[in-house]
Amino acid sequence: MDQALYRNPRAYDILYQHKDYEGEVEFVLDRFREHGNDGGSALVVGCGTGNHSRLLQRSGFDVLGIDPNPAMLDRAREKSSATFRVGALPDIELDRTFDLVWVPYTVVDYLELDTLPSALATLTELVAADGLLVVDTGDFHELGAPGFQLLSSDEGSCARLFQYHRVDADHVRMDALVFLDDEWFFDQHTLLDVPDESIAEALRAREFTVETADWYGTPTAMDDPADVKHRRSAVSCR
Repeated sequence: MDQALYRNPRAYDILYQHKDYEGEVEFVLDRFREHGNDGGSALVVGCGTGNHSRLLQRSGFDVLGIDPNPAMLDRAREKSSATFRVGALPDIELDRTFDLVWVPYTVVDYLELDTLPSALATLTELVAADGLLVVDTGDFHELGAPGFQLLSSDEGSCARLFQYHRVDADHVRMDALVFLDDEWFFDQHTLLDVPDESIAEALRAREFTVETADWYGTPTAMDDPADVKHRRSAVSCR
């Protein structure tokens, strides 16, 4: 049940087919250009089914996508010739650095509070000299009534009934019932409500210059009552 959606990449892509991947990538590329880095390597941590990686590759980057879910990576490989491999924070071990390191969507929110410092340390070590690190965080509020999605594509139909609620001061949880064609499964995600400033402080302590940006107004294709309406990014340059 826990994070079952990530073992069902077809359902994931149907549910998130209207997510503004192009807008998200353009946001990151704008920051990359502003900081004057003309390098061409990118690491996407928590790459999912590879939509961000595909668009970065199309923009000329040599892309490595990392994700802990093999099923998501199998699907990502169908979308582009970028390199994909299994891995997860805080234990990513690579023998190279990257001009752009991006941790998109709610990836950092899946960490435990006690592993956040080591995860940020790992990320900063993967950034090349004069490189750029972009870390997205969620903005979770008290969440009320359940939400419902029903979407179709050439790959089938998917419905999701879901509800967010706060577990404690540091965590929220989404419980969902997902129907994919004639099948169904439970899905549950516990997310860390990461204070933006704690990430910024940790990056500054490692001698990164940090700016915090508010960006795309709704992070997913969900048309729902859940008040998760804003994404924030700590945009950091070495």
